[in-house]
This record gives sequence, structure tokens and C-alpha cells, in this order.
Amino acid sequence: MQLLDLPDLMLANIAKYLTKPSIPLFAIAVTPQASSVGCTSPDASDITCQPTSTSNAIITGAYGERHTLNFEEIEESLASKVTDDHVRDILICVDAINNLKILKLAGCINIQGHGLNPLRGSLVLECIESHKPQLKNDNLPQSNLSPNVIISLLESIESPGNKLQHMYFPEIVYNEDSADLVVNSNVLHFCVERGPRCGAMVKYHPSSLTRTPRPECKYCQCKVIELVMIQCSCSKTRAHEALELNDWDVVNAILHLTP
Repeated sequence: MQLLDLPDLMLANIAKYLTKPSIPLFAIAVTPQASSVGCTSPDASDITCQPTSTSNAIITGAYGERHTLNFEEIEESLASKVTDDHVRDILICVDAINNLKILKLAGCINIQGHGLNPLRGSLVLECIESHKPQLKNDNLPQSNLSPNVIISLLESIESPGNKLQHMYFPEIVYNEDSADLVVNSNVLHFCVERGPRCGAMVKYHPSSLTRTPRPECKYCQCKVIELVMIQCSCSKTRAHEALELNDWDVVNAILHLTP
């Protein structure tokens, strides 16, 4: 008997021992009908891998709610081998366009972004990150993400009714005045503020903590840092260091910076 001969329920029970990003890959591997063709076009029509009854049974039985996909849950050495094909197949397998709210691609240094096509036009995605947000972006791992592909993806999501709240791509910079991608100090890190019309998203741009206060973001510590900066009239770096020294306790961080 081969693995493919096992009943769906048994395969689902086996998959429960895997990390969440590995479960869809397992489901695809044991489903001979699943396609694994290349994913090189920015067109969303380049989606040829479709879930089967077996893969659906494995996902339903082992994955649980399909709201989060976090590659920090697998070893860095494995995440570094993830390709756009893998990401695309995983997103299709979990029906990401209708389910996925949080996507964290930490460690996926070999993807260009074409594998994110199944998310184009998503109305449920809330958070997307290529790395864990951090203060300094000069020690980030190597990345092959294509700025044009990522910007195109975000533009496809930018429509009335979308739920996007937080995006972080320190590899990508954006000049909001010329609408050009340029090499400057502004990373694409934005906590979305919603306008009064149809919940439309304000145009994404490089945020700065020296601008007007932003809404609370549940996906990063930007609001907390900003509060300490305002109260202590200090730099972003000093505020971040004080918060880290005091376990992100705002009161103690402010007292730490107060003469």
C-alpha cells in the first residue's frame, strides 16, 4: 500500500502533526491531480492548480480555520526553499481569496511575488508582511521580491470593501509624489486609515511617525512608539529602545526617558 492509497480521513490525521504552512503542501503532494506548473505571469489567470476532494479533506481536517498563513512557523532553512509555485499552490489550497486574513512571508527569500496571484482582488485580507516589522531595516535577509509585482498586487486589493489594515515590505520603497519606485529611506510600511466613503483605503504610502497620529494597528507597535515619541519629544530610535528595555510598557518607557 502506498501513501496515496490511504483514506482521506487518515491523511488528514497525519497532516495534523505538520506546521500550518506544511499542511497544504502535504495535501498537494498526495493529490496526483494537482498541477505544479510554473507561475511566472503577473496575470491572475496563471492559476492552474485547483483543490481536489482529497486536498479539501486534508485541509478541513488538519488545518482548521484558514485565516492565517505564517511562514515563521517553519524552520528558516525550509522557508528559504519556498518558491512562488509553493506559495501559489498553498493559497489556492486554502481558498485564500475567500478566507485568508493574515499572510506572513518571513524567511521566504526566494519568491518574487507572482505566487501571491491567488490573493488578487481579495476583500478579506487584513495583514501582509514579507518580514516581521522591526525598527531597523539594514539587516534584513536577502529578498527577491519584485516591487512591480507587489505594487500590482496591492493595487488589485485597493477597492471599496477591502479589509487591508497593515502591509510591510521593507525591501520595497515608494515615492508617493512621483508614484515611482525609487531607492530612498521610505519602506513600504503602512497602517491603513479608512475614509468615510465605502470604507475605501487611503492610498498606501511610506508612513512616518513624525506625521499626524495614525489609528491603532493591531499588527505592529507603531502607535505605541508614536505615543512615546510625542510624550517625550524623542526620536523613533530612542522611543523604540526605551520600550524594549521596559517590555513595551508605555508608562515605564516614558518614565525611563523623562529626566
